[in-house]
Amino acid sequence: MTPFTCFSSSHQGCGSVHRTLKAAHGCCKVAETRFGEVRQPVPVASRAEKDEKYPASEAAAARYAEWAAKNGVNTKGKPTEASAEPSAEPAQEPEPAQAEAGAGALNGADIAAAAATDAHPLAGLAEQLQPLLAPPIIEDVCGSVQTMLDSAIKQVEVEPKVIEVVTPDAEPVQIEGDQHENFELLLKLVGAGENVFMSGPAGSGKTTGAKNVAEALGMDLIVQPVALDKFEATGFIDAGGSYRESAVYRWATSEKPALLLLDEVDGWMPQALVALNPILDNRLGIFPGGQQFEIDPRHRVIATANTWGLGADAEYVGRNRLDAASLDRFGARIGWGYDEKFERKMVKAKFGHEIGKAAVDASLQVRKRLKDTGTKVLWGPRQTLGLAARLAAKFTLAEAFEVSALAQLADANRKRILEGIAGVS
Repeated sequence: MTPFTCFSSSHQGCGSVHRTLKAAHGCCKVAETRFGEVRQPVPVASRAEKDEKYPASEAAAARYAEWAAKNGVNTKGKPTEASAEPSAEPAQEPEPAQAEAGAGALNGADIAAAAATDAHPLAGLAEQLQPLLAPPIIEDVCGSVQTMLDSAIKQVEVEPKVIEVVTPDAEPVQIEGDQHENFELLLKLVGAGENVFMSGPAGSGKTTGAKNVAEALGMDLIVQPVALDKFEATGFIDAGGSYRESAVYRWATSEKPALLLLDEVDGWMPQALVALNPILDNRLGIFPGGQQFEIDPRHRVIATANTWGLGADAEYVGRNRLDAASLDRFGARIGWGYDEKFERKMVKAKFGHEIGKAAVDASLQVRKRLKDTGTKVLWGPRQTLGLAARLAAKFTLAEAFEVSALAQLADANRKRILEGIAGVS
């Protein structure tokens, strides 16, 4: 396919050989917008054919000779003997308007428009910029573009997200700040009065999500740890006749709206959770000593687990199969996996951009390799935070990995997982 270049009426153009007519038109449009110069694409196969078919005007040739002398090159673009540092020949003799404005006046949008091709909007960008700009200007433009990109990335990373949730018995609430990708769903379900069952791997931020929900809704968070019998869940009467209350009881009797977190519920004994069925279903508090009362309907419940309550699996071997009646009390169920975008923002916010990026980039590579190879090592955000903390303490990345969860692997397996990760080997 014959390539194209673009020239003005005085046969002065960008000098680049564009691979498509679309790209040539884009370059012409830039010239018209920036310099008021009307150009038209013409088919040429090479620079030599361009020079033969479209020779430069005398005025343009004179301008080019002046430029060549100033930059220490001859009329063929080769360095002269007096030139200590040869300068690259520009692909065109600049038009007066272009010389006055300076090639550096091009902005990022103009460059992208000029470089557009059918294959990809930025394909061939460097190739087409080379004839347009002298090397120092190229460096300045590229540096400016990179600075703008870095600034835009940082703004995106720190821009808070606002979540508005309407609850049936309270005013709308707005939450600012970065949250897990499923946080908004969790907040809406809890706000609507649902009992929510959250299942996800260790370190995925389930407890943090529940804490943030309680804060957003203006509730107290009350955590009931793993209960191995019903008395740990409901409390008991001791030998002296006094009632020893549980976290569930404190939640049930709270005057302020409260959120009960049943932590690691798949580690509970099934009978202990069954004892809470009246509380979870009908909000009817039944506790030792003959206590029976209705629970404030503003109270809410979240249960967290590493499984779906169906018993142990290959990773979480200490989990119990929960009673179906208990599971049925949780009408809403959410998978709470690793949110890597949130993880990246969280680590950078805590340890800074440079350390956070290094830790997250390496950690996500390790997580993927562990998954791809079927290696049974739990690698969640806690491991990422650990890497970042060690880097902040002046550990090298290799040293940080030596005391990570990978320490349990044989040397050969650990080396295979870390192979090729920048800063490790």
